Amino acid sequence: MINCNTEDELFTDTAHQQLFNSHPHALVLCDHDGFVKSANPAFEQLFGFCKNEIAGHNLKALLQTDIHSSEEPKEWINLPTVQQYPTKRLKADNSLIDVWISTSPITIDRHFQGTLIRYQTTSQPGAIKAPEKSSEEKYRSIFKNA
Repeated sequence: MINCNTEDELFTDTAHQQLFNSHPHALVLCDHDGFVKSANPAFEQLFGFCKNEIAGHNLKALLQTDIHSSEEPKEWINLPTVQQYPTKRLKADNSLIDVWISTSPITIDRHFQGTLIRYQTTSQPGAIKAPEKSSEEKYRSIFKNA
């Protein structure tokens, strides 16, 4: 298995990096063990953590609460397919926020590299009521086909 040791290994060109950084929803890249490799500016704004503060930390330990949606998988890192569900997450100030989470496995040359996780608040303009799986799969395919 090829392991991704830095975010640079996942972003093979400037276009992928710019797409990640300019995405309007909070995005975070985790390795196969759930440790944060990178987060975009929207993640920093939504949760109040700067990416340097969370890099190398376990995402679940940072954001997970004891409140779980019935749709939330018990383990959400290393899922083989795109998963989407509503839930609550902790912010840096320890307040709770309602979010839709989409987890997408990142596979390069058929080797699992990590997970792309998208957070969208239910209060954001144009918030999703029912996630649009096809658009999420198109976004994931950019990384999969890199």
